[in-house]
Order: sequence, then structure tokens, then C-alpha cells
Amino acid sequence: MKRNAFKVTVIVAVVAAIGVLASGCSGKEGGRSGGSGEGGASVDAGSVGKVVATAVNLAASPTTDFAYRLNDAGNGVVITRYSGAGGVVVIPATIEGFPVVEIEGFGGKDTVTSLVIPNGVTTIGAAFMSMNALTSVVIPASVTVIGNSAFWQSNALTSVSIPDSVTIIGESAFSSMNALTRINLPASLTQIGISAFARNANLTELIIPDSIESGQIGPLQNPDAQTAHRVREAISGEGAGAFSGSTQKLSLATRQRLRDLGFGNIE
Repeated sequence: MKRNAFKVTVIVAVVAAIGVLASGCSGKEGGRSGGSGEGGASVDAGSVGKVVATAVNLAASPTTDFAYRLNDAGNGVVITRYSGAGGVVVIPATIEGFPVVEIEGFGGKDTVTSLVIPNGVTTIGAAFMSMNALTSVVIPASVTVIGNSAFWQSNALTSVSIPDSVTIIGESAFSSMNALTRINLPASLTQIGISAFARNANLTELIIPDSIESGQIGPLQNPDAQTAHRVREAISGEGAGAFSGSTQKLSLATRQRLRDLGFGNIE
């Protein structure tokens, strides 16, 4: 395989401000606030413009750092493993003439510190769980599915911005992340899995766009992998709800917003 010289332009922002780029920043203040104060810390559209960011041209990591295969349709590449030196990793947008469309597996749990997923990827599987050194990740607006355990126990991530393209978030996708303080629900979300955001005890800000309506978000529909009982528990189950063990530091307004959306087991 030839070294991929493809260059991508990414916005490298102060890591603590990455969550400001959440698509949920548009809309009114009320439903999107989160935090430990009485009214919570809110983010409005103008906040994005206040983020100090620098555009940097980064070369994609060499294709020899990755194991991959064609997808079932034969029209895209699925990344199955990363074996490079770590540090800042930029996944190539194309490999051997095919677009990269899915991240199935990865690796580099103790070496990868920053990760850029290219535009064109639509599905993230259980690829980045227990990434203990990962402090920042860029998820592109092409992603529609973030699968089961995608970022489970990635304990160095403090903030994650989920783009509005995402419609499905799987079981435990962003759960048990000790350092996570800020995350958002994408306005496009329609299905959520059991414990999707559970056991994040230090979560202080959850951005919920005003455009999300009651009844919009339902349980993950995957009868081949789950019983009907587990499907129901994704939303309202005792101890198995999507936000179980993650709401104690959120503002009163945010906790009520989750209840209004139909989520149960909210502290």
C-alpha cells in the first residue's frame, strides 16, 4: 500500500472548548442549559464564535498504520485496527481509492492522544472503548450511527461534541467516562441504547437543543440483539436508563428537561 498523502483541514480548538462546537448550540437558551448552578451554564450560538481556534493542515496518518477491509457493499473501507505509534492520529478519508465509511475497531488504547475521524465516515462501532490516553476527538457531520460501547471508559475525554447528523447512539456508547464533564444530545437523535450516557459521575453540562421534542427519542430498535424488556429500559428502566448515574451534577432545569423528554431514573 502506498503512503496516503491526503491532507485534511481540521479545526484544532482548546480542548476544553470542543463541546462548544456541539450542533445543539443553535436555538433558545432554556432547554440546552446544564451545569451545577441554579439555572445551569448555557451555550448560545454566539459562543461558537468566541472559541479560540486555529486551522491547521494535518497529513493523514499513513495507511500502513491501519488494518482494513471492504464493506459488504464493496464500495467503502472499514477500519478494523490501528497499529501506529499513537499521538495525534488522522484517519485517512480514502484508502486504495475507496472512501473510509466505518470504524469497526481501532486499538492504541494507551498511545493515541487526539483523533480526527474524516468526513465520509457514517458508522462508528465499538472502536474507541478504554482509550485511556485520548483527550480529544473530532466526529464529522457525516456520522449517523455511534454504536454500542463506542467510547466506553475512555477516561481522559472531558468533552465530546456529537454532530446533528447522528440519529442512533448505542448501548453504553458514552458511559463510564470518569473525566467527562460536557456532552450534547444531537438534534437529529431518534434512538438511544441502554446506559448510553450512564455512570458519568462528573458530568456537569448536558446540551439539549430546544428542537428535540417529547417522543422524538425512542429506545434502540435492535430485536436481534436485545429483548423487548431491555429495549424499553433504555429510556425508563430502573438502573438501566440512558443517563443512570450521570445526572446528579446537572442543573435542575436540565434534569427536568430529561424527564420531559421521557427519560427515567433521573436523580
